Amino acid sequence: MLKSRPALVVLLWLAAIASAGAQAYDFRPGQALAIDGDTLRIGSQRIRLSAMDAPELSQVCRSDAGKATLCGRDSRDALAGLIRHGVRCTVETHDRYGREVATCTNAAGLDIGREMIRQGWAVPYWRYGGARYSKAYDEALAADVGMHAGTFIDPEQWRRGERWPD
Repeated sequence: MLKSRPALVVLLWLAAIASAGAQAYDFRPGQALAIDGDTLRIGSQRIRLSAMDAPELSQVCRSDAGKATLCGRDSRDALAGLIRHGVRCTVETHDRYGREVATCTNAAGLDIGREMIRQGWAVPYWRYGGARYSKAYDEALAADVGMHAGTFIDPEQWRRGERWPD
């Protein structure tokens, strides 16, 4: 029994170090604002949701009938609905723009990134850990919800300048 105790102490010490490195924020209702479908603003601070990518605010998608839809605004509105009762964010890293990149949960305990993807208002950001949301993505595709109810240009491609032909 004495031989296993040092191992337990080391494990507890490592767990304490790991948890100390993760910064978490709790925001009351109304403190966090949705800037677009994957970014929150709290005061002057911006938090980018981890492992998912949403359309840019000005991004246009198409319905099945070919009608232009403002999916960037729809995505932002979906995020605003998910955070309206408060949000908790755990920072994972910082992006090249200096924003904190975080996984956030809402007052109901839902992972906001997963829920945005499940509702069809975001896609997994595959090269930044998006595989963790692949099941939610498959659900959105199967249900034809959000952007999947029509057609859209991947948000990353949209940022690179790809647009619908005239």
